[in-house]
Amino acid sequence: MPRAILLLTGEIEAPYLAQRLRRANPGLEVAAATDRAGLDLALDRDCRGLRLIAFCTGVVVPAGHLARLDGPAYNFHPGPPEFPGRQPARHALYAGAARFGATVHEMAARVDAGTIVAVEDWAIAPRADGPQLDAEAYQALLRMFSRLADRLACDDAPLPASGHQWGHRRWSGRDIEGLQEIAADIAGEELERRIRAFGDLVPSPLYTVIAGRRFRWEPPAGS
Repeated sequence: MPRAILLLTGEIEAPYLAQRLRRANPGLEVAAATDRAGLDLALDRDCRGLRLIAFCTGVVVPAGHLARLDGPAYNFHPGPPEFPGRQPARHALYAGAARFGATVHEMAARVDAGTIVAVEDWAIAPRADGPQLDAEAYQALLRMFSRLADRLACDDAPLPASGHQWGHRRWSGRDIEGLQEIAADIAGEELERRIRAFGDLVPSPLYTVIAGRRFRWEPPAGS
């Protein structure tokens, strides 16, 4: 079984996740890192028998770190395989997806590209917004972590592949920024797609440039 597990996650999540792992394996050493500096420091040692688990983190783990581990590291991604990359909830809303989900996968040198080991998905409610999808994905990942914790804490063997495949479109920060500028002649349907995907953010990231001046879109009062 693993000698130790390093959790790459937030300060709020770390104690709960660690407790669940120790319940499965009381002798397990569990440590946590919340940022890239903490990750670098934690892996600057003998990594034999160490398993890395990332949970809802924006930290990208370098390929060199992954290569130092005995077995696969795992990431709990708050989106379905169809929407790899950043902001999967916004990606799904912009695409007009009918379903959303959460994914557990092996980490690879390329972000959100490793072998998928578990997926949970559900229908998107007609009036769902980004925060609702994010919250649903977070709760799904907590359930998935609880289901997988015994194996992660007690079994050295890699988790079996689920057979799911990643989608081909991977959003980057640049892609998202490119959708935030609203051209004066934008089609009505395209405008509504962008408002649904980004319009609930505060302050609104949507804007129009007129005569060199930037004007920010705001939702109607009371909406």
